[in-house]
Amino acid sequence: MSQYQIIFLFLLYLHKLFRIPHFLSLHVTLYLSIFTLCVFLNNFKNITNTK
Repeated sequence: MSQYQIIFLFLLYLHKLFRIPHFLSLHVTLYLSIFTLCVFLNNFKNITNTK
């Protein structure tokens, strides 16, 4: 299981725990998906730079 899947499951757990309004959780999901994409691209760049 990747770290992003763990983060996603953790968010799902928090969502159930706090009963976050649906629209808010959508914003959070969108923000996190963009963030994880940026992290992934950053890691990818680092990998290509080290070669």
